[in-house]
Amino acid sequence: MVLWFTDGRIWDRDKTSKRSAGFSPQAPPVEYDITMEASGQPWLFPLDHVLDASGKLALNHYGELENPTDIDARQTFTLRSSLKIRQTSLDSRQWQMGLQLPNSISPRTRQLAARLRGNNHNDEQVVQAAMQFFNREAFVYTLHPPLLGTNPVDEFLFSTRKGFCEHYATSFVILMRLADIPARVVIGYQGGELNPLGGHLVVRQRDAHAWAEVWLDGKGWTRVDPTSAVAPERIEHSISPTDYRTGAPVVFNLKDTPAFMSRLARNLKWARDNLQLSWHYWVVGFNSDRQQTLLEKIGLPRMKTFQLGVAAAVGGILLGSIIFLAGMHWRGKRRDPVEAAYASFRRKLEKAGVAFTPATGPLDLLKKAVAHCPQKQAEILAILKLYMALRYGRNPRKDMAGSLRKRIRNFRCS
Repeated sequence: MVLWFTDGRIWDRDKTSKRSAGFSPQAPPVEYDITMEASGQPWLFPLDHVLDASGKLALNHYGELENPTDIDARQTFTLRSSLKIRQTSLDSRQWQMGLQLPNSISPRTRQLAARLRGNNHNDEQVVQAAMQFFNREAFVYTLHPPLLGTNPVDEFLFSTRKGFCEHYATSFVILMRLADIPARVVIGYQGGELNPLGGHLVVRQRDAHAWAEVWLDGKGWTRVDPTSAVAPERIEHSISPTDYRTGAPVVFNLKDTPAFMSRLARNLKWARDNLQLSWHYWVVGFNSDRQQTLLEKIGLPRMKTFQLGVAAAVGGILLGSIIFLAGMHWRGKRRDPVEAAYASFRRKLEKAGVAFTPATGPLDLLKKAVAHCPQKQAEILAILKLYMALRYGRNPRKDMAGSLRKRIRNFRCS
């Protein structure tokens, strides 16, 4: 998702663009399926850059892909993308949006941008100078940064110098715009885990990331990840029993887990993911084309629709029985306490008169809540930062869930 407008703290999209993406593919198209879990949002997160999409998906000028309705259940979409494109012109409106700045920018932030520009007449040199600044100075990547005040960009650049990808992307884009280089923030997902059993890539919420794009003459929009400039020794790791990053030695929430248990847990996770995807592909989305494909794979002749229906009904009864019996084990499973606390916070805001929908995400909720309860800005920001770190952070601390519940319990809008 492409973000253009900012007040220095909150970013927003350009909601007016409905045209098709204007670029020239420079690589052969790649066709693939993407299976989206229920998100309550209409947005898809495909590979760059989508050429065409299945069904009624809408593709706008910035390459954002939108379903006509919110995705409330697992769905599979067939897409075609070109991993290399050429876009050599930028219209005046996008140019202006790419240079938009918050109303209040401190003098030292402006001075830093002027130093980065210096004698660098080439925009690429300015970009490199900014990356060197983040690398050279004592910036730290952490999921537990201190709270920022009324001028977050200035405080991050010159005081705290601790943050995660959103802090780095925001500050970098502001510096580029001050240096007269069109820039924007992009949020999406980075990386993922290849499942060798099914040959598919699993992308989870913990892979969420924010980066920047700058407009360079002759190259078009060019991706820059300022977070990657942080020196490795200044990346805070918190290897703990709750660390589930790929390759981490800790699994099953146990300390000093033997290596063979780690491998077993990883293989079980792969098997579970592959089973879930196969179930969705071959059962939930089992249309006539896939039915005949399956019959051919197991060496059976093509069947008529009635015969397929009977076979599918019998198979469905058997599979349903297995799933019912297996699911009995999870009958007493408790609700996720983080989501329960977040739902309580949303109810408090709703009772206070904050208008939002079930699909409103944390960032939009922040903007609406602060507008309605400006005197509680710091508390609202702290709650939502804790929630996003717990939901999307790579290794949230064990005490953060308790802190979130306590803050929400004590929160009052009035």
